[in-house]
Amino acid sequence: MLAAALALAAAAVFGTATALQHRSASAVAEGSGGSGRLLARLLRSPGWVVGLCLSGVAFALHVAALHEGSLTLVQPIVVTTTVFAVFVRSALDRTLPDRAEVVWAVCTWAGLTLFVLTAGTRRPGFVTDDRLAALFLVVAVVAAAVAIVVAGQLHVPARRGFFLGVAAGILYGSTAGLVKLATSYGRGGVVPLLHHWSAWLVAPVGLTAFFLSQRAFQASRLSVSVPVLNIVDVLVAVGFGSVVFREHLFRSPGQLLVELVGATMIVVGVWQLVKEGERLHESHLREVPAGSPPAPR
Repeated sequence: MLAAALALAAAAVFGTATALQHRSASAVAEGSGGSGRLLARLLRSPGWVVGLCLSGVAFALHVAALHEGSLTLVQPIVVTTTVFAVFVRSALDRTLPDRAEVVWAVCTWAGLTLFVLTAGTRRPGFVTDDRLAALFLVVAVVAAAVAIVVAGQLHVPARRGFFLGVAAGILYGSTAGLVKLATSYGRGGVVPLLHHWSAWLVAPVGLTAFFLSQRAFQASRLSVSVPVLNIVDVLVAVGFGSVVFREHLFRSPGQLLVELVGATMIVVGVWQLVKEGERLHESHLREVPAGSPPAPR
């Protein structure tokens, strides 16, 4: 259960970092400058810088979780970052969470509990064939590239954001697989880790996924891009674990049913939390008088 605890800690720290950075970014007036100017302003914001540092801590915890546990256990836990972000943001704003946010957070946690109790005893597998890992990643990159091309041909923002979210999810799931692969070779020390190709792909693939996720968020509503990104992320990570590490998804039909119920509750809970956050944000904007500076939410 150490892997589950580390993954939960990673989600909590990621959620705190997200809340801090979103609060700082939302305090900057829209249209105040280009991307370079916006970044310069954010770098002068203590909250945003702290959030950036916490993201690094969260990534280290994520790596540690993948080192100790299976992809099929760790990745679904990490995508509950949204739950932590909602409550940390409420604490920062000194407000109570909306009742609907609490309901969907409970739904997410209940699903997570079901999933972890079912999958928590599963031991991490070991890579059986390096060529399978390379082939899986090539297919994933090609699939992400196709999704990006499709997104570029679409003029409807929601559809474009959906396919960009798919591409980002594929690469985020692939990044988790790369981290797991690199740490499996890192068990023999730093030298074997640095000699393996997977260690050198984590940064470029992860940063590309981050860039695509920002484009997806910009192209459409979060309720369109975030759920599909999280779902695809988990599916790709679980697929990587199953193909490369021979991680068994279930041992009986009953276990499979419980895992599916838990995973569905996580997905629905996160999706509804994002939608509720958008609803509250839009409601707040309607209440702000015209010409008033936007308050962070």
